[in-house]
Amino acid sequence: MKSKHSVRLLCIGLFSLFVFGACLAASAKGQGGQSPQGKPAQRDDLKEDQNEIARIQKDIASDQDKLKMDTAKFGANSSQVAKDKADLQRDQAALAKAQKDMTEDKTEKAQLAADKQQEKTLENKIRLDHQKLEADRKQFGANSAQVKADQAQLQSDEQALHSLKGQVRSLRHGEAREEARERASRPGHMEMRGHHSSHH
Repeated sequence: MKSKHSVRLLCIGLFSLFVFGACLAASAKGQGGQSPQGKPAQRDDLKEDQNEIARIQKDIASDQDKLKMDTAKFGANSSQVAKDKADLQRDQAALAKAQKDMTEDKTEKAQLAADKQQEKTLENKIRLDHQKLEADRKQFGANSAQVKADQAQLQSDEQALHSLKGQVRSLRHGEAREEARERASRPGHMEMRGHHSSHH
């Protein structure tokens, strides 16, 4: 009797653990579905570009509606229609630029990620170069051909790393300059759009 009771208790305990584990797994899955915080900074620029493109597309749709209404109201050769056409062309040019910026941002992000990965690879290689140099110096002597070859390899890898770090730095500076330029130009565009919208 005692053993049956123990088995029953053990089964209940195992079942409880199973249910508890399932609840935990479901909870973790639910949290996993939420927006990941993995690379917010890297995605911010692209999100900003997408928002800018969506906003300009709305402006273009608004321009086209206004152009139709003003053409019907004032005639195709009126000064108001000419102004509407100029507004539409300006927004279409702004859209083309925003789309180009987004493509460039994607390319830069991919290049920066690849360069950072290559940088890590080279740093690991240089660490191994140092270890091999020390081992060969002990085994073959400081003036041996093997040690000279190791030193040449180490120097080559260090130069490659230095060059790559310079490339990463210039990419980052380029991104920072581009972001500053965009921030400076966006308020002006918004103000211009506000002035333009007041005629609607």
